Amino acid sequence: MRGRRPHCSRRMDPRQRVKAYIDRHGLAKPERIRRALSNGKSGPVRTSVIREVLAEVSGQPLPTPPSPTSACVASKIKTRTLSEFRSQHDYALKLKRAIADLGSGYVNEHEMKAASGIPNHVWRRYADLPEFQNNRLKLRDVTYWAAPRVIEEMKEIVGPI
Repeated sequence: MRGRRPHCSRRMDPRQRVKAYIDRHGLAKPERIRRALSNGKSGPVRTSVIREVLAEVSGQPLPTPPSPTSACVASKIKTRTLSEFRSQHDYALKLKRAIADLGSGYVNEHEMKAASGIPNHVWRRYADLPEFQNNRLKLRDVTYWAAPRVIEEMKEIVGPI
């Protein structure tokens, strides 16, 4: 047993560890005691045990923690509706709405992407859907988006592609 202290060889009960800490360092907040005792060989001490020992040593009554109720927990959770989820993640619907907002005008692909609010990583997947084939016109390196009747008029103007 050379080099070892005798009191370290036995494990102390958590209540004894807290009392020993209070004897050495005086009364402190439970969080500070918990931090100080968390690295011991016996592992961390529960905050409830620390509060009990502090109340016992100081002679003050143990404060009762607030009990969680289902109404309290439910009020902290903000729920959203399925329509909100759809408005954020239904990209085909976003693209349809953006096309409807164009009316009799047209935009290029970059402007359409910004107007619809579809992220870059999924844009091509939805823009190339067959249902939007009549809403696109590609001339050279530029793709125009518009309502189908506007696209037909644009095709008449430029001739056969």
